[in-house]
Order: sequence, then structure tokens, then C-alpha cells
Amino acid sequence: MLHDPARHEALTATPWNEGRALDVIERIVCDAEARFSPEGWWPSHPRDEVPPEVAAQPATPLYMGGAGMVWALRYLRDAGAAALRRDESYPDTDELLRRNGEWLQAAGPPGYGAGSYLCGDTSILLMAYGVEANEALADRLAALIEGHVAHPTRELMWGSPGTLLAARFLHERDGRMRWADLFRRTAAQLWSELQWSEGHSCHYWTQDLYGQRSTFLDAAHGFAATASVLVHGRHLLDDVIRLCGGRNVFATLRPLVPAVSVEAVVEADPEAIVTTRNDASNAGDDGLDTWRALKRMRATAQGNLVVLDADSIHRSSPRILDGADALCQALEGVRSRRPVPGR
Repeated sequence: MLHDPARHEALTATPWNEGRALDVIERIVCDAEARFSPEGWWPSHPRDEVPPEVAAQPATPLYMGGAGMVWALRYLRDAGAAALRRDESYPDTDELLRRNGEWLQAAGPPGYGAGSYLCGDTSILLMAYGVEANEALADRLAALIEGHVAHPTRELMWGSPGTLLAARFLHERDGRMRWADLFRRTAAQLWSELQWSEGHSCHYWTQDLYGQRSTFLDAAHGFAATASVLVHGRHLLDDVIRLCGGRNVFATLRPLVPAVSVEAVVEADPEAIVTTRNDASNAGDDGLDTWRALKRMRATAQGNLVVLDADSIHRSSPRILDGADALCQALEGVRSRRPVPGR
């Protein structure tokens, strides 16, 4: 239940008032600054149930700790919504990373690593990169993102969807190909790990999380979070298609509603279906059996089911040039098989 009348204020017809909103923001910021201490940072919320060995040190992650507080306060300052009085007292990047490493050892699931976007070092380094971008930080971020490509949790908090989001943010900041490359490689891995539910007639991801395999739908651990990041970065997946004169029939899907079901593909009736796998030359499951069974669909009827080598199409130059060439040749073949009117 998302809304509990006993705990949440009811909606009112109060008109928007910017001055009142800024007053409330100022009160919240003043309270946050007053509660900061150099040793303990910010206190945990009383409802945060943490073991004693974890409660003995400050929470540090972006998700529910010091890094998130520093980011939020400085964001409000930079947006002109609040003035900070203690900014110079807040921990710097090195201190955030050091203390976050200690927190991860005490509270983080074993083996999940520092790459986590919401709880690891990725978001802290992103904050530093936003202030002063340099190659050393870029290399550290790239290593964290690359090390997370095949993370088994497949969810935003600890796994690759979080570092996928980081790659998208980085590409939006400076447009470098290395971030587009990492986005495409991570997206391809996640796409290859989608499973099909016969009972619910839909695709889904599993999450190997906290010692068990689960399936979540929510915006932290579940399908909604992963799909949202993929859809928001879909322009990075469409670039090579456009280069080869093709068009993604789902390019106009709105964010947060990625309804790319089998039914949606059948309705769109694309001229070709392109998929990737790690070694396109080997026999075996290529993910196209669903489409082969739909013999009346244009892509199937015209023999336009295409498998490309994932390692080439999802990497930036020089290998992406090989992948682009393969895709362009495949789409040229698609065009050559178009029925001639009147025949």
C-alpha cells in the first residue's frame, strides 16, 4: 500500500506558491545542516533497522547516507533554492570513498563490490566528476562500469542497471564514445538475460540478490527500474541503426512505458528483426525462435531475421566499425529482398 491515510497528508487544492516552497526547502536544509557532525555525519532515521555493528558508524551511500546528503544539499545550492552555511565542513570525495568502503564491508552483501550505483563508489565518483572532470576519474568510473556489465543482481541498487544509468549520465555530460560503448555493452548483456514467462506472457529479469533468486517489479530492485534506464538511453542504441539507413520501429516509445512485448512486435510488423549474441558464428540459441514461429510476420516471411556479433556492435571504434559494417550489409540485404510492386 503506497498511501496510508494515517501517515500521509491528504491532497489539497492549495495553489502553487514558489515562496512557500522555498521557505519549506530552507527549513529542511537548515535542519539537515544543524544535525551534521564531522564525526558521525548525519544520524540514521529511527525506522532504519540496522544491526549494531553497522549503526556504530555513519551511513555513507547515495541511497541513504552521507553521499546522498552532500549531493542533495549541493544540488539545492546550485539550483539557487538554498544557501549552505556549513558546506566546507562536509566530507570530500576521498573521505566519502574511505568511509563508504568501511560501510560496505560492514553492511554490504558479500561480493557485490564497490561498483554499485546507489550504495557503492560509482555515485561518489560521479559527484566528483561533475565538479571537475579529469581522465583519472573517467578511468576509475569506466573500470567500475565495465566490471559490473555481467553483475548477477540485474537491478538498479547493486547491479548493472545502476552502472548503466551512470554511463548514460556521463554520456549526457561530455558525449564521449567510451560511455556510449559501455551503455551498449551493458544493455546488450541485460537484453540477453531476459527470460520469458509462459504463465504471464511477458519478459522478465531475475535478481540473484541477498542469497536467493527473486523477481521484482519495483523501481529499486525490479523490472521498472531496469526498463526505465534502458528506454531513457535508447538513443544510444539507435545510432548505428540510423547510420545504416534503418529505423527502430520502437524509437517513439515514451520513457517508463517500454511495452515491447511479442504482441507489440507483431503489431509493428517490422521489416527486419536484429539481435546480438556473444558469438554469432556458433550454432545454438540465437533468441529468434519466437519470431521464426510467426511465419506471417514480414521479417520472418522475407528471411530478415539477423544475428550480429555482440562484441563488435556494442563496442566503440575500431571494433564498432566492424559491427556497423555487418549491420549495414544485413540491412542492405533486407532492402534487396523487398517485394517488387506488380510482381
